Amino acid sequence: MEDARTLQINNIELQTELRTTRQQLQKAQETITFLAELCTKQNNSSSSREVPRLRKELEERNILIFQLKLDLRNLSDQNSSVYQLGNETYKIRNIKTETGHAGPKSVSDLLCGGDDHDDIKSVQHMHVLQPAAPAFRPTGQPVLLKDRTSAAAEAEACHSDHQPWLSKTYEQVSFSAFDHNHLMGLATYLEDMDEAQQKECFLSLSKRESKHLPIEWRWYWQETVRPAFLAKMAAKDESLKANEVPKVTSKTGADNEAEVQVVDTVLQATTSEGTGMKNSRWTQAYSAGDGEPDPNAQDGRVPPPHETSTPGYGTHVPSPSNYTSGARDIIYRPSDPDPKLYRTVIISNVAPSITLSEVMDKVVQVTPNLNANFIVKATLMNTENLKLKDGTTLRTNTAMIVFAFASDAAALVSACDVKRLTFCPLHYGRNVRTKVELASTPTQPPCFPIDDLKGGKIGRKLCLNDKGKLDPHDVATKIISFARNGVCNPMPYPLKASRDCDGMLLLEYASIEYARAAKRVLDIGYTYFDGIVSGYLA
Repeated sequence: MEDARTLQINNIELQTELRTTRQQLQKAQETITFLAELCTKQNNSSSSREVPRLRKELEERNILIFQLKLDLRNLSDQNSSVYQLGNETYKIRNIKTETGHAGPKSVSDLLCGGDDHDDIKSVQHMHVLQPAAPAFRPTGQPVLLKDRTSAAAEAEACHSDHQPWLSKTYEQVSFSAFDHNHLMGLATYLEDMDEAQQKECFLSLSKRESKHLPIEWRWYWQETVRPAFLAKMAAKDESLKANEVPKVTSKTGADNEAEVQVVDTVLQATTSEGTGMKNSRWTQAYSAGDGEPDPNAQDGRVPPPHETSTPGYGTHVPSPSNYTSGARDIIYRPSDPDPKLYRTVIISNVAPSITLSEVMDKVVQVTPNLNANFIVKATLMNTENLKLKDGTTLRTNTAMIVFAFASDAAALVSACDVKRLTFCPLHYGRNVRTKVELASTPTQPPCFPIDDLKGGKIGRKLCLNDKGKLDPHDVATKIISFARNGVCNPMPYPLKASRDCDGMLLLEYASIEYARAAKRVLDIGYTYFDGIVSGYLA
């Protein structure tokens, strides 16, 4: 075990030294390039004093690069000879002990579990440990430490398509279970590939798994994996054939044996009396002997539930509809409507140039004794270029306002009957006028207590005390950006962002929900907003 640890430590040290040498070689090559360019510039220039010095330094760098390449080659040879223990893909070849024993053995057998204790001593006398041979290699040739690309090219050249490459003698090294399963997974695709495509596949495998050459992968596929795959598929085909039921009609010439006839016809419909499948044709056995079933006997099968008229499966009789035809059938209308349920006002024929803020201002001006905070939600819907069922196309938008109390909604409709709201210019036509009416369906109750709205604990308008430092629009933009970071759902820009005569910031949102979300953002990001104190405007 101590020898194994020593080998591992030597391997780590060699890898570190190899990495350092490669870095030095790269830096030296960069210096050579720079000096060569500098020499060229000095030759072209008028000054000639620097040329001999630069040439001398260039020669010294070339000598240094040559020495570094030699060191790099020696380190590569030493590093390839030392490998970690327990790796199945490496073996020790041609190990000759002092006792004269020769033969390939694994490192784990030599160091951890060998029967002969002399083998452990033999490892101490080895000055070079060669890496494992590939999956196959022509016997009698020495194992050389070459580049993987050149080795692959030589192997492909030795075993060209004109010569039967499988006819040569190869020395096999075990592939890992992962490699075997990988090829078994690719077997379905490799069977459908031609020879050129298989070469490309094996080349890509060699690049990913650098321990084997492309021709080694090909040999292992032809010798081990492909036969196992074909045997597996053959066994599967046999099992499928064994499970198939042969469709053979049995016929005998004896008088007392039955003759089976399978008739595939369309089943006849059952009668309304629940007789089931009495008149239908099914597989029937006809016999000339005694004791055989009677083909004219009544069918004893149970009829399906939807074809019986028992009390458990009564026939559904649709009741006459009390609704009128058209789209109004799907609208909910309570039998005893309460006027307090209708709190939504629809304002149609609003010009596209009109904003929601202008609509809200006119609504508050027209409605007598209306508190703007009692508006739960306001929405401006884009209905321009919307085609109706009669073929006409709308040229205006529609606004929908939800009030907290039905009395405010009714007051707005009554006020608009006396003083008409105008949100549509005259060039749209005399017939296109702004309409204000209650929605024909009840309004969903709000998600907050009405007492909080009356007490001024919530509302659509936020009042901020920033001591006159910040710009209202900057504060509104910061609230939107802060909300996008996951504090709450994304919110729109407020309808108004201004400062009153007392120096307070006022933010008016389209709904109470957005105002509550903005209040939450200000409370969470107290330091982010420079200590702004927020509250609702009563």
